[in-house]
Amino acid sequence: MKQLIGIVSLLALAACGGNSGGTQPSAPDSSSAVAKAPDASTGTASGAEHTGHPGYGIMLQNDCKTCHTPDAPSTGPSFAMIAARYDSTKTGTVENLAKKVIAGGKGNWGQVPMTPHPSLSQQDAETLVRYILSYKQ
Repeated sequence: MKQLIGIVSLLALAACGGNSGGTQPSAPDSSSAVAKAPDASTGTASGAEHTGHPGYGIMLQNDCKTCHTPDAPSTGPSFAMIAARYDSTKTGTVENLAKKVIAGGKGNWGQVPMTPHPSLSQQDAETLVRYILSYKQ
């Protein structure tokens, strides 16, 4: 009986021994996280996240991803939904949306309020808005 317990213990220990066989675990496929270059015909990027855009870093430094995702509604609308609603070529669109990002508010996308971001400069907020509007299909 002692021998059986010893063998089972050794087998369990060997099974839990980790990766001592010298093989390295494979790296995760990063192709889905890599943004594609902007399309020359539309000026918009394609891909899961537009990591090359200057607004991407501003988005990461703030709490945007708490309520928004690139392509699916969450607590707030997706970046793609926002981009579909607003015309970035229309005069005042970027500036007005940037003011909403800074001031916050509610009512445009239901009753869940948009958190204000008073620490953002108007320039950074406009860069962030251009990033979001780059999701236009």
